[in-house]
Amino acid sequence: MDPNVVFFVSVFGAILSLVVSGYYYYAAFDQARLRFPAPLQEELAARFAFDTFIWAESVPASARRDYLRSHVYTCVAFVSILAAAIEQGPPIAALLFGTISLIAVVATLRCWSKYRRRL
Repeated sequence: MDPNVVFFVSVFGAILSLVVSGYYYYAAFDQARLRFPAPLQEELAARFAFDTFIWAESVPASARRDYLRSHVYTCVAFVSILAAAIEQGPPIAALLFGTISLIAVVATLRCWSKYRRRL
């Protein structure tokens, strides 16, 4: 397969995944923020507390599901960037994005385990 095709498909997939991830993140944020304690209702304060309070029992399951989906799509984006870096980038870029992808996968697996405990 032509290396340019792999590169452009990887970059397009990464951009698309980041857009979808952003959609799910803000959908989860909008649903969950309404259920946060009163001092955290303000948007800026809620952003700092979001990762902790998303797992509270008062937050709807649909918000937690959207939060998990945002993590999954972010992982897909990082792996797509990794594929592009492997295909046409220098080895240090592939190593860097490989490390970032590994961290993202670990964070997503932690998020998934918290999600499974809340079901």
